[in-house]
Amino acid sequence: MRVVHVSFRSGKGGASGAAFRLHKRLADAGVDSHFYSSNSTGVDDREHGPRTAVDRALQARIVPRIERFIGARLRPHHDKHSINFFPSSVVRDVRRLRPDIVNLHWVGDGMLRPEALKGFGCPLVWTCHDLWPLLGAEHYFRDSEAFRIGYSSPDYERNSVNLNRWLWKRKLKSYKRVNIEVVCNSDWVRKCALQSELFRSQRIRTIHYAIDTELFRPRDRSKCREMFDVEAGSYMILFGADTLKNKRKGFDLLLEALKKIPESIGGRNVVPVVFGPSCGNDVRESAALRHVGYITDQQLLSHLYSAADVMVTPSRKEAFGLTCLEALSCGTPVVAFKTGGYLDQIKHMDNGWLAEEESVDSLREGISSVLLDEGLRIRMGEQALRTVRSRFTIEREVNGYESLYSELVEGL
Repeated sequence: MRVVHVSFRSGKGGASGAAFRLHKRLADAGVDSHFYSSNSTGVDDREHGPRTAVDRALQARIVPRIERFIGARLRPHHDKHSINFFPSSVVRDVRRLRPDIVNLHWVGDGMLRPEALKGFGCPLVWTCHDLWPLLGAEHYFRDSEAFRIGYSSPDYERNSVNLNRWLWKRKLKSYKRVNIEVVCNSDWVRKCALQSELFRSQRIRTIHYAIDTELFRPRDRSKCREMFDVEAGSYMILFGADTLKNKRKGFDLLLEALKKIPESIGGRNVVPVVFGPSCGNDVRESAALRHVGYITDQQLLSHLYSAADVMVTPSRKEAFGLTCLEALSCGTPVVAFKTGGYLDQIKHMDNGWLAEEESVDSLREGISSVLLDEGLRIRMGEQALRTVRSRFTIEREVNGYESLYSELVEGL
């Protein structure tokens, strides 16, 4: 049984990282797993990409830039949009690998037209790392009612071009021609998929992301704090994201919450630490933030999680929230909003705190409560480890996909 995973990028972070880790884990388990991405140059005989330099340039650079240019002018809100209009060599390239099953992952930025799905000629699995497969052009919805009715409301978009309606209709027509096994990374995504007209006729299941607990594990907190120059006696609040410009990530809500938290509690300084892109000197100074930059080394990242007293993931919407799982795996309690994939990972007052959606006061209360109650914080950290080691194991993820693949092959 040969499985070919199709993802826009092959990388360590985000959806591309999750897809690539799944491929490697399946290969380690004995599955004939291969990985196709737009930017791959063929590192080994299981990693594949466009066969010509022209196709690679088109898929990895030129088409994505055109898509972003168009999307930036026609999208109805400021989150990511993909119109996937231009043809590509993806289907032709993948078919040369003779797959028994094609597992699609994140294929936005123009990688794969919906109309091309029928060309694979084999069973399709689509892992939803965000909501794009079941929406129009947007990757997260602004209006939860709009995608249920096919973006047909006349006042949904003020622009003359209803970008979401146009792509939604293309998807609806294309999906009817193929059978897709839909895999969601959280129960929230599955719930959205069940409400979508696009996926109502497809089989839908949840298979959670897994975490490497040998890599992401609790480490000596005092030594970790020394590594990042954080005072041993302080309270450390941690936040991280791949972008701070996207309003969905909730960085603005975190800043408002931090303004309501004293600079010191019980004589101990409160130190908010941010990893990821720079947030600007004015922002850092207004909230007394420490910025430690991008961290691509996962072992170093596990040390950062271990240094923190609490991790805050204030996204307004999040399909899963991998940083939440990474922090929990390091024994660090997480404060998040009661939404998205956080509901699958966090049990309120057990291994973390679920704040009311978009409530700055509730977010502040969660952060303060975890910091002030050392006993609670320790119990949460211990329960976080139990949660991860019982529900988000590599074995469960691999077994879930292997069972799905076997069902599809046996059904041929």
